[in-house]
Amino acid sequence: MKPNHRGIAAFTLIELLVVVAIIALLVSILLPSLANARQQAKFVQCGSNLRQLGIGLTMCYNEYKAYPAHDDGNVANDTSLAHFGWMATWIDILFVRKYTQDFNVGYCPSDRKPDPINQQRGVAWSFRYPTSLAPVPRGGAPTYGADYSYAINVIFSAYGGGVFTGDMDFAFDRRPSNLVMATDGWWTWAHGFCAQALLTNRFDDPYWGSNGVAWRHGTRQHPGSQVLFRDSSVRPAYVDISDRYRSGKLRGVRTGDKFFWRGGEHTFIQMGASENALDINEQSRFTKTTYPLASGAWDDNYNGKSLNASHPELRDIDPAYYTSFHKWPNTIKTRKGWRLN
Repeated sequence: MKPNHRGIAAFTLIELLVVVAIIALLVSILLPSLANARQQAKFVQCGSNLRQLGIGLTMCYNEYKAYPAHDDGNVANDTSLAHFGWMATWIDILFVRKYTQDFNVGYCPSDRKPDPINQQRGVAWSFRYPTSLAPVPRGGAPTYGADYSYAINVIFSAYGGGVFTGDMDFAFDRRPSNLVMATDGWWTWAHGFCAQALLTNRFDDPYWGSNGVAWRHGTRQHPGSQVLFRDSSVRPAYVDISDRYRSGKLRGVRTGDKFFWRGGEHTFIQMGASENALDINEQSRFTKTTYPLASGAWDDNYNGKSLNASHPELRDIDPAYYTSFHKWPNTIKTRKGWRLN
């Protein structure tokens, strides 16, 4: 710094450039740290949301000896309904039954509302995303997808008063600290750690029920999902993008200590799949291969306005009942963007 022609001290051009360079260097150092801190905060909040949902699911099970059905599925697309196409889910049930107090616990802060895979499935199946979260532009098309950011294990969702047949290799209380109850979700349900959509950007690769788990945390090489287990603990699962099956499809997750059905399961398990006999290492390990969906818990065919007489109380935790018989309160209708009639 030297005095100018008026005798006032001033920075030289070189000194100013040095200061600017130092500031730019500090910004380049600090910005990634700030971005990482924001992502970590979202990750922690997501885990907290799942813990609260886990408390709600436990309260539901204690009262009904069952978990809520995952969504109102087919009846939501009944064209006679005032809220045609907007799906209600198990998280709405938790709110209506007062097992949770806040809608917002159903949304992961990293969810793009909706994430692209969620929206892709919504387009294919004609389910719309709530207009309160994704308003329809004037003259434009609605946004498609399933509401909320979390997927319930479809085995839990099917359970409750149902009967498991003898060929089903499933024990409801086996290893509760490893048995998945719910996860970050790209739909309302999931039944395996399939992550193939990370490679192909297709919700139905390898089949229509794939890619229910959402991988919206972590890094590009190791995407992650927050996972709620049946003992109410929450811990993350991560995909290794380099971990592939012999076919080249993504194995991604080792399922010895975390599973939807049984330890060491293949990540492509589904109803009637050949993979049900294979373990995560593609070895023919399992002899019981019938996917464990219980029957008799409730009747989802509410289009005919029929209820299952053997378990009528379970209608209280089935979104299809509320949708078909117009039982949703106005708080839910307003949130979804349904008409209030």
